[in-house]
Amino acid sequence: MAPACVVGFGSVVESSGSTVMSESGSSDSFTFALASQPGSSVVVSVKSSDLSEASVSTSSLTFSPSNWDVPQSVTVTGVNDGLGDGDQSVNIVLSADGFEDVAVGVVNADNDGGPSIDVSSSSGDASDGCPTPVEAEVEEEEEEVEEVAPACVVGFGSVVESSGSTVMSEGGSSDSFTFALASQPGSSVVVSVVSSDLSEASVSLSSLTFTPSNWDVPQSVTVTGVNDGLGDGDQSVNIVLSADGFEDVLVGATNIDND
Repeated sequence: MAPACVVGFGSVVESSGSTVMSESGSSDSFTFALASQPGSSVVVSVKSSDLSEASVSTSSLTFSPSNWDVPQSVTVTGVNDGLGDGDQSVNIVLSADGFEDVAVGVVNADNDGGPSIDVSSSSGDASDGCPTPVEAEVEEEEEEVEEVAPACVVGFGSVVESSGSTVMSEGGSSDSFTFALASQPGSSVVVSVVSSDLSEASVSLSSLTFTPSNWDVPQSVTVTGVNDGLGDGDQSVNIVLSADGFEDVLVGATNIDND
């Protein structure tokens, strides 16, 4: 069994001594508990440093003076970016007021034929196998990472487009993007998803629902090109994301003409 490692203000146990997922959607998990008994409840924020590579099962863990040493589980799921960018290292950042952040390094295994990371070293080189955060990449590696579409905060949410754009064709091909809320709501938020031109593009679902516990977990929208039978050239379409109390978010998509 993997050892319990005291890292910063807590104790981390990774399954098999590492946390490794894949772009095919597989998951892995680790547990976290406080390293010492607090005087009052402590809320630990849980965030992925790269939502285009990894999502987490919960946005926070709460420890009280009575359960501070009871490990709580965090499940990390790989996200498919559609790029042959190789295995990617991501930090799962655990933070709480008054403490220095704890970063647990995880690996999202590429499913597009890119270079692999030696998983045996994903927890660092320390002899105790304790997890270490992902270090900054060297310049040339950073240039390669720039090819991965970044998460862009637009209005009330965060959008990640595959390859940095959403492009379909009248031949019926599809593309997708993910959306998550930009901040934690007090109650569930239903986001309507509508194509601005149904003669050019259709969407895979009519709404996304986010709760206070999954608000930052990206949800996918697939956009499919529609054939209008006209030689009208490539057409630009907006996918409109709207929710009560917020200004609409527009995700631009392009439907490639086949006439």
